[in-house]
Amino acid sequence: MAGPYTPDDITVIGLPEVVRRRPGMYLGDLANGAGRHRMLWEVVGHAVDEHDRFGTTGHVRITLEGDTATVDTDGRGLPLDEVELLAMRMNTHPQARIPRVVHLVGASLALANALSSRFEIEIRRDGRAHVQRYERGLGIGPLEDRGATTRTGTRVTFEPDVTVLLPHPWDVAAIAAHARELAALCAPLTFIVDGEAACYPDGLADHVRHLTRGRRIVEPLHVRGEVDGIRVEAAIAWVEGDAPARLEGHVNFHRCTGAHVDGLRAGIRRALARRLGRQPTAGVERGLVAVVHAVLARARFTSERWDACTNAEAGPAVQHVVEEGIDAAATSHPTLDALLARLA
Repeated sequence: MAGPYTPDDITVIGLPEVVRRRPGMYLGDLANGAGRHRMLWEVVGHAVDEHDRFGTTGHVRITLEGDTATVDTDGRGLPLDEVELLAMRMNTHPQARIPRVVHLVGASLALANALSSRFEIEIRRDGRAHVQRYERGLGIGPLEDRGATTRTGTRVTFEPDVTVLLPHPWDVAAIAAHARELAALCAPLTFIVDGEAACYPDGLADHVRHLTRGRRIVEPLHVRGEVDGIRVEAAIAWVEGDAPARLEGHVNFHRCTGAHVDGLRAGIRRALARRLGRQPTAGVERGLVAVVHAVLARARFTSERWDACTNAEAGPAVQHVVEEGIDAAATSHPTLDALLARLA
């Protein structure tokens, strides 16, 4: 019978090897192209976080050429002393987070770096441009001073390592669609994918207009608020006819189901019940198109694919903001007038 384990029996594996040995733990399916796209959104997620924290980023430009992806922003530019921290360290649990960082995995640049055959960060800041290169997660040479520049921002260029991830083309259409979604969640940030720009200054209200294009709707009802540190934004509209309801939920810039969607539905029904003096019928959801986004300090999800948010506190927070938003529409709003007339 084998004896007890001792410290000598334990091997501690650090970055990048821990990711390269078990990439599926962080990326999911490695054969269908989802892994390389997850890497791309980790890099984009860092840009979204910069926008959310500092508000200095005006655009995120995504360029795809062969296997190579480039994400270029015009924000403040990374502080030079943070480059190694962001590119070489990550939280090992897929749902771990650090304070104020709103991207979902907590890995961001480090995950993409570890799984790239080539990874390059260019920083434009304080009038100088600097470049740091990596191969398969390991730094190649020192930080290089590229000279004077009048621009600011950060550009990340990477090529997924095909010895770890099977070769697969970029799905440009899917990337552009997700970028449009992020543009609505991150208003007024502009996303540009291979030259196609998406900017929704009116946030989720613009997103609802996009979802209902080609169908007749009244002006969406747009609400925002914060409850116990949970930021909530929602847009609500009804289309004519008997189309089934479409309720779309997002948590921390990622689409998912969960209590926040339940809170959206409950907030709409409770507010309308007060307007009607009775509980609305099931017909209240015919033609309903509504989108909600909740930003939580520590979001939790059912799996590494983030299928559903499990933060129960998101439901009451969303419900409160939606109820208050509908109540604050005073005595008249085109969306409410049309719905109440239909329910009367």
